[in-house]
Amino acid sequence: MFTKTVAEICPPSSSNARGVIQGHKDTPLNDWGRFESKRLAEALKKYQITEAYTSPLSRASETAQIALAHRSDIPICSHPGLKERCLGTLEGRRQERGETAPADAESKDAVSIRMRHWLDKLLASHIPPPSPLGATDQKGHFKDDTVILAVSHAGWLRVFLRTVLSSAYHFRPGKGCNLDGPLMNASVTVIDCEYDQLEKKWKGVINVWADASHLKDVMEKEVIEVADDVR
Repeated sequence: MFTKTVAEICPPSSSNARGVIQGHKDTPLNDWGRFESKRLAEALKKYQITEAYTSPLSRASETAQIALAHRSDIPICSHPGLKERCLGTLEGRRQERGETAPADAESKDAVSIRMRHWLDKLLASHIPPPSPLGATDQKGHFKDDTVILAVSHAGWLRVFLRTVLSSAYHFRPGKGCNLDGPLMNASVTVIDCEYDQLEKKWKGVINVWADASHLKDVMEKEVIEVADDVR
């Protein structure tokens, strides 16, 4: 089964634009964020999206609604597994130079656990039934046209990357895909997944990481590093 997952970082809210840490603080998109979401909608039209999921935080859910305004036939499902990392007492203020996540912040392992709850359930729901003779290719791959959109946040995506590249999964970066680039608002990450019928496991290739080319003409106004991407 060939499945394409398009993961997207929600555009800025007024807090994000001021460099204020948000985490679980539920702040709405600002006007610039809505503009970026409309640009994102145009960029996503080249993908034949079949399913959509979003973080329950309003800045993400509004992004998903705007990005899929041209696809009213697709329900947008909210899931806590896509929610941004909670940053405790750091939320609602600017991060000081050199300041790390406080003791009351959600650990990256905790974020990974709830992220995996969403991802594992999603992948399990798309495992194809045993294929009749001739339905797979020579490698035992079942072909499918599923394209899944997931709208989340920068801190979450960092944890997602670390998790899927761990030994728990069978994902890898694609040739020429730079995973060290900055995470920008309204950027797009594309992962091509396939279910190997012979090995009974999902495999994935990260072919696009944090692409913001749909905003290249307004890049001077963009926040290069998202505030909530706290290490």
